[in-house]
Amino acid sequence: MSERLPSIDAHRRRPRGSIRAGAASFGGGRREVAIFSSGRVVWLRLTPSLARVAEVNALRVSIARAEERRSESLVAQQRKLSALRTTVAADTRQLSRAQVSGDRALGAQVLKGYEQGSAKITRAFEDIQSRADDLRKRQSQALSRLGRRALWDDLVVISALPLFAAYGRRGTPFASNNLALGALLGVWLVGDKVTDLLSGTKPPEGGVRGTDLWSYVAPAANVMIGWLLFRNQQHERFVDGIADSFGPPTIVAPGGPVAGGLLDVVYVYAGTFSLSDAVAAEHFDDFASYKSVAAVASIGSYSWSPDVPTAIASAAQFSEVTASVFRGELTLSLSVTVQIQASPPLVWPNVLPTLKIAWIVDTQEPSAS
Repeated sequence: MSERLPSIDAHRRRPRGSIRAGAASFGGGRREVAIFSSGRVVWLRLTPSLARVAEVNALRVSIARAEERRSESLVAQQRKLSALRTTVAADTRQLSRAQVSGDRALGAQVLKGYEQGSAKITRAFEDIQSRADDLRKRQSQALSRLGRRALWDDLVVISALPLFAAYGRRGTPFASNNLALGALLGVWLVGDKVTDLLSGTKPPEGGVRGTDLWSYVAPAANVMIGWLLFRNQQHERFVDGIADSFGPPTIVAPGGPVAGGLLDVVYVYAGTFSLSDAVAAEHFDDFASYKSVAAVASIGSYSWSPDVPTAIASAAQFSEVTASVFRGELTLSLSVTVQIQASPPLVWPNVLPTLKIAWIVDTQEPSAS
């Protein structure tokens, strides 16, 4: 901040009055006067105030003394560092000699321990190798026994397949025949093991029993005993067949001529067949005593007599085949209605010389209901 003086001495280029008096500090700062070459005088207020020469000289002396003290400190530090460097070098040489000596002792100790450990490892390895060879030999023998045993056990299972196919009951897993065949198979598979267990025989080494006479006999014995047990039993609930031996039909003319001068003639084909060949012998007596036995039948195939015109054959009417069972005999009946001329009547003795009827009979005892 500057202020213009009211009057200036033009010759001396200073303001009238005392400049020192105007340099007094006020308002928190100190005023100084500045005189330019043009004669202009400007008062300056400086905040903070400029230091005095005495103060600056005192500061210079303080800095010089501090520099001297720092130089002396640096020299002392250099002497200490030099001494420390000498000590570290000596200690390093001593540690190196101690390390070399320790390494030699440690190397000798490690070598000695290695030789002792190597000898122990070699002995242990030879012992393990011997045990492993012995174990490998026992396992090989056990695998060989297991392979032979599995082969003959598979043959026993295979021998049971035709028995289940011939005598098993389809659709009923827990039927008596199926359970009996399964028990028979189990006897031949594990019977020798159970025998050894009951008799207190010590199991073979490795726990795997080898093949013996029981193993070799089991497949054939399973088939033979199964056949002897079930050959005369009824193992199929439903039996079926085809009947083709019918005698001459019974000819019936139920009424007079119908429209068009035609006459209806009914040919009744009937036959009785014994079921003793279809039902097992041990079950046939019980089967013959059943009442209301379920039976169904249908036409399998037939052929017309060459004497029957095609038009009459195509217009013929077939009734449903009736089937009934009484005392072990199956009775089948079929009616065929043909239309012939009423005058003169022309009746053929047999319109179906070839007739086959398929039938199915339930051999299970009918329920009381």
